[in-house]
Amino acid sequence: MRARRDIHIGVWALTALNLVVVFAVIGLLTRMAPAIENIIEENVQSLEAGEAMLGVVAALRGGPADDELIRRFHRAFEIVRANVTEAEEPSVIEEIAAAKNAALGGEPAAVIRVIENIRRLGEINRDAMHRADERAKRIGTAGAWAAVFMGSVSFWASLVVLSRLGRRVAAPLEELHDTLDDIRRGNTRRRIRPMKAHPELRRVLDDVDELLDHRFRSRDRGAAAVDRRDRVVLLSLLDEREHPVFLVDADGNIHAANKAGLARLDADDGGEMRAILRIIPGGAADVPEIRTRRFEEIDLWLCEWPAA
Repeated sequence: MRARRDIHIGVWALTALNLVVVFAVIGLLTRMAPAIENIIEENVQSLEAGEAMLGVVAALRGGPADDELIRRFHRAFEIVRANVTEAEEPSVIEEIAAAKNAALGGEPAAVIRVIENIRRLGEINRDAMHRADERAKRIGTAGAWAAVFMGSVSFWASLVVLSRLGRRVAAPLEELHDTLDDIRRGNTRRRIRPMKAHPELRRVLDDVDELLDHRFRSRDRGAAAVDRRDRVVLLSLLDEREHPVFLVDADGNIHAANKAGLARLDADDGGEMRAILRIIPGGAADVPEIRTRRFEEIDLWLCEWPAA
């Protein structure tokens, strides 16, 4: 059925859109992880190695370094030289390499030169970390706004699908239920109002109207003179009255009633009211407060009940 297919298409389209939103957010978040990991791998190692070299220089106390301090310094220096990530680092590392032996020998000028270049190396890596942090923040902000945008698209798409289903499926089914309920309560002239519906559902509603016309044709002597639009107009006019109004045939069968009339039929005195309506066309009802009018061309009576 086309109706089932259209409903399935709408539901699966919303599901697919939500999955796109989920995977897009996951992709944006996973892009942030490498940025943070690069900060640790590329810059933190250089900073730690620089701190290790400063520790060795501080331990010299103005004299030459022993073998253990020299090994510690060279290990840290090799880490720095192997972890070049910024364009400014090579020249600073070369300055450290040129002065490190003299500094480890206790020469004051070389010590100052090494300390100054280690400090510059730290500044370079800290600046790089700040830049990497800004990139990660930009990725996170872009991801958040992208998620908001895609979530908004999904939300509005959901509203469109729900509105369309409500207009073309739910509302016609509700109208069908109300029509059959009014028929059950005695309003045999009640028919389904013209409204937008899915083509397959529209055919069902039209078939129901045809069945109702066929079912009540023998009891509706004036039905041939009144088409569906006239019935809608008639019911609208009746509903403008605040007190109960009924349209009955010669046998006392109710052909139409306004909302106030239907409410009274459902009340406790509804049975008594139906009995009175059945005898009004025969002239046997002696209820002066009920105003009646006969339409001879269609052989129907209009009965206006006083307000409760």
